[in-house]
Amino acid sequence: MSSPDKQSSDSPIIEGGMIPGSAGEAAYFLDAQQPSTIPILIAVPHAGRTYPPSVFERMRNPGTTSVRLEDRYADQLARRVADATGAALLVAKAPRAMIDLNRDPDDVDWDMFARGRPDRLGSYEPGRRARSGLGLIPRRLPGLGELWKRRHEQSDLDDRIALIHEPYHRCLATELQRLRDRWGAALLLDLHSMPPLPSAGQRLAGGIRRG
Repeated sequence: MSSPDKQSSDSPIIEGGMIPGSAGEAAYFLDAQQPSTIPILIAVPHAGRTYPPSVFERMRNPGTTSVRLEDRYADQLARRVADATGAALLVAKAPRAMIDLNRDPDDVDWDMFARGRPDRLGSYEPGRRARSGLGLIPRRLPGLGELWKRRHEQSDLDDRIALIHEPYHRCLATELQRLRDRWGAALLLDLHSMPPLPSAGQRLAGGIRRG
């Protein structure tokens, strides 16, 4: 069961969910003016940097892996935009390494888990993103390979879905509905960062075949 949401008496910021193993840290926060001034919600699902010690302990290369998985500082950009425009702001504090909030809760690579695929799933096959290593719990990255020292337990996944994924998406849906009720429509901006594009010279060199 997710932790109850809490709201400060002098701030519009609402925290919700809970990061397992983090001594009660919230999984996300919502900062939304009441009433809203524009029908826009900015969501930042991959910038979370609140890592329980157990997550770093399980990673093969925690420093490199965490940076590669995060949309680092996208939340700070989103904050500036929200402050300037009055848009509502939903930011994940839980890291993508624990659970990817832009994945369906069924998009799981069960080979990552000690007991494998549950019998109840029958002939289930993971989706394309899970097969590529970036499912609900990321498994591997180009240039780094496998991210974890050992397999996960299904209880890890169950806790992360119940305490992080489900509360975040309930909050997302509720805020979008609130905006639609007020404005008749709502726009969701799902904010991410991307690796830098190669320069023209690098692209050209990459296309040359060497005999």
